[in-house]
Amino acid sequence: MAAARKINYAELIDRVLRDFRPVKRLWPVGVRLTLWILLGAVVVGIGAVVGGATELGWPSPWHADLLAMATALLATITAAYLALRSAIPDRAASVTELVLLGLLLAAVLLAARFAAALPAEAFGAASGWIAIAQMVGLAAGPTLALFWAVRRGFPVQARTTAGLIGVAGCGFAGLAWQLLSSAQPPAWQMLSAATLIIALAVSVGAAWLNAARLGREHAAIAAAAASWNWIGLRAMVPAALAVSVALAIFVPHAGREKLAPIPDFDLAIASYQRALTGFRANVPSGSVAAVVTAYVEHGMPAYMWDFGPAGFPLMGGRIDRLPDGTPLTYTLFRGPQGGVMCMIKRTDAFMPPAITHEEQRHLFFYRYKGFSVCLINVGGYGSFISVIVAPLPLRQFMPLVLKAAF
Repeated sequence: MAAARKINYAELIDRVLRDFRPVKRLWPVGVRLTLWILLGAVVVGIGAVVGGATELGWPSPWHADLLAMATALLATITAAYLALRSAIPDRAASVTELVLLGLLLAAVLLAARFAAALPAEAFGAASGWIAIAQMVGLAAGPTLALFWAVRRGFPVQARTTAGLIGVAGCGFAGLAWQLLSSAQPPAWQMLSAATLIIALAVSVGAAWLNAARLGREHAAIAAAAASWNWIGLRAMVPAALAVSVALAIFVPHAGREKLAPIPDFDLAIASYQRALTGFRANVPSGSVAAVVTAYVEHGMPAYMWDFGPAGFPLMGGRIDRLPDGTPLTYTLFRGPQGGVMCMIKRTDAFMPPAITHEEQRHLFFYRYKGFSVCLINVGGYGSFISVIVAPLPLRQFMPLVLKAAF
C-alpha cells in the first residue's frame, strides 16, 4: 500500500492566511431577484417613454395574449430565481426543478400558439438576422447583470446556471418586444434568437462562472480570475445595459414606416375621432339590419359587419356626402376598449396602398398613424370600398374583423 501523503498543516495555514481577505456579503436571493426585475422594468420603461411607445402590446382583459404573457413572465422569473439561487453551493437547481421549468416553457409556447398573434408575416418588423440581432442586444444587459450577480457567489454547476441565465434573458427580450412594439417578428426569428442567446450564455458561463469557482479553489488562478472579472464583466455590464436601453428605445419604431398620406384612411380616422365627442346617427339605428336597410334605400351596398358579439355594440349609422358629392356612410361600434368605425365610400377604382400590409380572405390589413385599418373592395355593388379603423393592436384587430365579416 502506498504511503499516506503527509500534509504540512503549517504551510497550508500560511497559504490560506496569505489569500485570506474580507468579501462583501452575498445578498439574499429574493433581494437580488427583485433588483433584477426592477432593472428589466427600468429598461422597458425607458424604451416606452423615450421611444414613444404610445400603444404597448397589452391585450384586452381575458384575452389569450394575457395568458401567454403571464406564462412567459412566470417562466422568466423562475429561471432567474434558479440561476441566482445556484450561486449558493448547496442550492443548485435540481432535476425536478429543471423539468418543471421545461414544462413551464412548453406552456409558454402552447399559450403563444393559441394567442391572437399576427400571422407568420410581421408588419414592418425587421427581417432575418437583423431582428435576431436586435433580440440578442435587447437581452444583453439583463443577461450580463444576472451573470454579475451569480458570479459573486460559488456556482457549482456552471453550464446549467448559465443556461438558466440564458432562458431568463430570452424571456426578458421576448416580453420587452411584446410590450414595446406592435410589429412582432415571425416565430422562427424568435426561436432562432432564443437559441442563440442561450448558446452564448452557456459559452460565456463556461468561462466566467468556472473561472470564478476555480479562482476561489486555487490561488494560482485567482489573479487571472480577478483580472478577467475587471476587464470582462465590469466593463461589459454597463455597455450591455446601454445596448439594451438603446434597442428598447428603437423597438417601438421598428414597425413604423414613413407613410405618405392615404386620403381614404385619413377620412375614416378623422370620422372616428369626431365620433368620440359627438356622433349623431341620421338613419334608423335600432339594429344592424335597420342601418343596412337605410343604407340600401339610399343606393349604398348591403354590406355590413356586426361587432356587437365581440363587445362593441352598435352606436348608429350616418349617410353623408363629400364636397364633390361622393356618397359615403359611417357606422360606429363602441365598447369599453374603444371603438370601431366602418366607412363605405364610392370610388373610381380599387387601389390598395403599396405599403406593408397583410392580406387575409381578400381583406387588406395595415398599420397607419397609430390605427389598425382594414381595406375591402366591396364587390357586386359597383365601385365601392370599405375602410374599417380602430385604435387596437393588429393582433386584436385582425381576428375581430375576420370574425365579424365572415
